[in-house]
This record gives sequence, C-alpha cells and structure tokens, in this order.
Amino acid sequence: MILLDTHALLFWIKEDPILPKKRIADLEKFGRDKVFFCSLSFWEIYIKEKKGKLILGESSESFTKKVVGSGKITIVDSSWKDFLLASQFSWNHSDPVDRTLVAIAKNKNLHLLSKDSEIKKFYKKTIWN
Repeated sequence: MILLDTHALLFWIKEDPILPKKRIADLEKFGRDKVFFCSLSFWEIYIKEKKGKLILGESSESFTKKVVGSGKITIVDSSWKDFLLASQFSWNHSDPVDRTLVAIAKNKNLHLLSKDSEIKKFYKKTIWN
C-alpha cells in the first residue's frame, strides 16, 4: 500500500516521465484500495498554485474533481494522531505537509512514494526508483 507525496500525484496525473515506470506499474496494479493521497496535499497544491510556483493548467476545483473522480486513489484525511506524531519527530525537515505525510505513512504502515531525499533519509519505507 502506498501513500503518494504531493509531487508524485502530480507526476502521475500529468503523466510526467519523471515518475519511474516501475512505480506507475505499481500504482496501476495496486488500484484505488491500495493507493492513497492525503487531503492535506490538495491544500499544498492550492497554495503553490496561488504563489505561482505550480501551474495546473486548469482551476484548482477542476483539478481536484478530476483527481477525486479518477477512481485511481483513495483520499485520506490527516488526524490529530498524525499531527501529534509529526510534531514529535526529531527531524529537521520543516515542511509541515511532508512531516504530516510521513506521520500518516507511519501510522498506517504505508510506503511513501516520494523523490524527496530528506524524507528518504528519515522514513525507510520511502520508495521512488
């Protein structure tokens, strides 16, 4: 079972070749019941788009409806347990979304699909290649 980092979802939805073919095959094979995306990551997308750091090519609402309606993923919400664990990490990574995604992955015993090298160092169940 896999939790997608924000960029992993964007690469997958946009069919960006940066996402390794092996991981695309995994995501397709696993299907909705084993591929997860955190609702908090939508917020990260909206913030980056508003700041001009991300261009979706469509409205945030349209993008979100497309992702949610794709049937390829299950959306999970973060809980107080995830925030509590994220706040207890002895890890210098300051991005609150990344910290929360790692906490969710730990709490749910999921692999985390991310190319972030700092996450890979901290969370051993991070996959990319």
